[in-house]
Amino acid sequence: MGKKTGKTMSLQEFTADCVRNSSSTSMALEQRFSTDPRQLTDARQLTDPRQLTVWLQKAVSPSSLLNLHSKYADSFNSIHMSACWITLGRLSQVKGLPKELETQQRLLQLCSQSQEMANSGKLQGRALANVTYGAAKTGFRNTHSLDLFRVLAVASTTHVGNFNSQDLANTAWAFATVDHASPALFDVLAAASTAHMGDFKPQD
Repeated sequence: MGKKTGKTMSLQEFTADCVRNSSSTSMALEQRFSTDPRQLTDARQLTDPRQLTVWLQKAVSPSSLLNLHSKYADSFNSIHMSACWITLGRLSQVKGLPKELETQQRLLQLCSQSQEMANSGKLQGRALANVTYGAAKTGFRNTHSLDLFRVLAVASTTHVGNFNSQDLANTAWAFATVDHASPALFDVLAAASTAHMGDFKPQD
């Protein structure tokens, strides 16, 4: 975090502050782990989990991102899943989700693993909120996405105490965007948001 000024930070200021302070770390990781994942023929050659995070964040299309997940799914932790969905949400808004069968099948694999991690408690706090937010931004809507958001809603209700103000806002936006009815979730989000009111300016 940046220097404390005594002023309450808005969500936008909070996000910008995080980005500024993480930029130098991100650049260092990108330089250290610049190897093209296509050059690795065996998933066991992945020696540092941070390398996979960089690849996920730098994917140039939904297809290439889902290919990475398909290849390295067994190595995925909560940070990887978070990075994967945030990147997929961003790329989907620019390029759209491909319609070919192979890509759709890999998307279902990603949804399935996300549900398993959420059910097992491996997704909490920022990672859980990011997965929910990224999934909502993809525009992916069918019975499989309904199952995913149903599981994410239960997990979010359980782990809402680990959310900060940004996580709460992103989670509320995501479920409202996909029109997912979950009174229990919105009740706990509202209660948790009251406890975080001091994190935002009145106009937020």
